[in-house]
Order: sequence, then structure tokens, then C-alpha cells
Amino acid sequence: MRNNRNKIAACAHDWAHALRPSGTASNLYFNGRTIFSYGDHFPIATIDGNYVYFTTRSYSATTAQHKSLARSAVSHKTFIYVSEVPVNIEPKKDKEFQKHNIDTWVKEIHNDLLSYNGNPRKKSLLSTVKTNLEQLNVFIEATAIRPDAKLASFLANPLVSTVTAYLLADDKKNKAIIKRRNAKARKAHQVAVTEWQNGLRNSIPYYTGDISEFSYLRYNDSAKRIETSKRVEVPLEIAKRFWMFLKSVLPVGCKDCNYTILDFKVDEITDKWIKIGCHTIAMEEAKRIAGLMKW
Repeated sequence: MRNNRNKIAACAHDWAHALRPSGTASNLYFNGRTIFSYGDHFPIATIDGNYVYFTTRSYSATTAQHKSLARSAVSHKTFIYVSEVPVNIEPKKDKEFQKHNIDTWVKEIHNDLLSYNGNPRKKSLLSTVKTNLEQLNVFIEATAIRPDAKLASFLANPLVSTVTAYLLADDKKNKAIIKRRNAKARKAHQVAVTEWQNGLRNSIPYYTGDISEFSYLRYNDSAKRIETSKRVEVPLEIAKRFWMFLKSVLPVGCKDCNYTILDFKVDEITDKWIKIGCHTIAMEEAKRIAGLMKW
């Protein structure tokens, strides 16, 4: 199972970095800019430059895993969440695609606001509305849509303004709650990282706390590979050569480093981190592995 998941993760990374025009692994496959789960009926995401249009839909437990691996592979890009993923179209030009997604958000926001209006005690509805409004505004900005009179009127609706007023009023309280939640999540995340590094688990749960998400490393003795927490496996000799290169460019570092590892371009090396596509690896983590390997 683990090897199969690694093959699926490799397929997702090939898509994210455009290493091949198409590819497949189990029930995950991609064709050009779009990656699919099970079939053409369920596109997960489409890459458009530095943007990635990512589905808000769900389908099955396996598709949820596919989504997680795809999300991880493009975590270095700007996400635009959509109910309908653009396939073989230009998002900034296709009016039908734009209308479908805007209408979906407007309907969901409208229904939630009506429910809240009928039950003001249910504050969780306002958080849902806030998330949908944020996603709608990101979509409008990314696709360079100029809101028509109908959409502008909806966004100016007093019920929509209620959300902003509520969130501002509770801002201090919400910050305290979020701070406590993040501290708890960070602790749990670090436990999961340690367990993964010691081979006690096969993956690290996706972490969305208040700090940047870093990738982690471990050594697989049986495979003679360095593994990343995003399921990329690097043969030991290739990893060692990269460590030698890394040492040669420090302490100055580099950007667009004119170095590739498994076809992945090294974007940046500083004394704090290494950036390779979707991977941001703390320099201390790289040094830990190098020390472990006695390089």
C-alpha cells in the first residue's frame, strides 16, 4: 500500500512540475495541466501559471487521498478553490466557467445568510460565509472579473455586511481562540513528524497552522533512499551529491540555482531553508540528515 501511495504521489509531482505531458498511477492521472481522480468526471485541479484551480467537491475516501496528494504537490502555488475546475479552457476568458462558479458561491452564501437570519445564535454559519466570501473574492481577482450590477448588489447586501461586522466585533476573542488552537495543532503536528521520522507512520497529516509548512526528511535503510514527507524518494547517492552542492553555495546561497534533483529544479538555497518546487526544507533538517548519514 505504501509503495502504491508513493507512486501516486510521484504522479502528482510529475503533474505539478510539468515533467511529463500525461501520467497515471492507480486511479489518479493527469493530462496536461489537469489532474483527475477515477475519470474525466472528477477533475481535482488545473494549473494556470502560478495559480491552481482546486475543487471544493468531494467524491470518496480515495478521492480525498488523491486531493491531499495533489494539494501537497502544488502547495507552492496560489490556490483558487472552485466548484467547477477549468478543463481545456482559459479561466480568464470562459464566461460560462466564471458564471457557474460565481453562481455557486452566491447561492451558498445566500442560503447560509438566510439560515443565520432565522437563527442568529448559530454563529458557525458566519464563519462558513466568511470562507465562501474570501474564496469568491480570490476567484474574482484571479480571473480579473469586473462584477456586474447583480453581483455588486449582492456583495453590498446588508446581510453580507453582517458577517464583517460580527467578525470585527469578535476579532480579539477569535484571535485568542485561534492562537490556542494553533498551539495545540502545532504540538500534535510535531508528534506526528517525530513518529514519521522514526518510521512509526507513513504520512504526516496536512497542517494548516499559523506557521509556514515545512517538508521533513527521513532515511529509508532498506531502499537506500532519502524520503520527504511529501512522498518524494531520492536515491542516496543523488541526495549526497546534492548535499555537496548545497555546501558549496553556502553561506552565500543561490536563487534559480541551476541545479536539478530528480528533474526538480532547485529554486532557492539560503542559510535558513532549501526550496525545491513544493518543498521548503529547513536547513537544520538537511543538516540533521547529513549528520545522520555522516556526510
